[in-house]
Amino acid sequence: MTAEWAQTAQGIGAIGGLVITIVGFYLVYHQIRQIERSIRSDTYSKIFAQAFEVAKILAERPALRPYFYDNVDPTLGSSNICELNAIAEIVADLLEHITYQHNNLPPESWVKWVNFIQSMYRTSPVLRSYLERNRSWYLQEFLDLLPTVPASEERSN
Repeated sequence: MTAEWAQTAQGIGAIGGLVITIVGFYLVYHQIRQIERSIRSDTYSKIFAQAFEVAKILAERPALRPYFYDNVDPTLGSSNICELNAIAEIVADLLEHITYQHNNLPPESWVKWVNFIQSMYRTSPVLRSYLERNRSWYLQEFLDLLPTVPASEERSN
């Protein structure tokens, strides 16, 4: 009877160990999913905070907004050119940051951000000019997202 009891105890122990291992793997998997959600949430938060700052800058200077959203090209010698270039740098940094974070964004969201990046590039001669002059400052992955803008689209003012 002692041998049977030992075998039964070993069997129960093995099954118990297996159950504990399975529960442990589930808990580790669940924790990894929570960390992933936390990273995505943090990524969104930082991107939106940076995008809000850009929107705030343009809201405080509404006369400059058309240079970034309406494809308006500043005239040569424009008094706003220094300010426009500074804002173009801020916008370019935001767009590069979005690109840099793409692995932390869900695929369906990443597609929308790519549309935003390309739209900003298409509708802002100031941004295009800034990036053309400063390509070496930016990640190639970001630069590869930028569309080719036909000459007919570059100036519609």
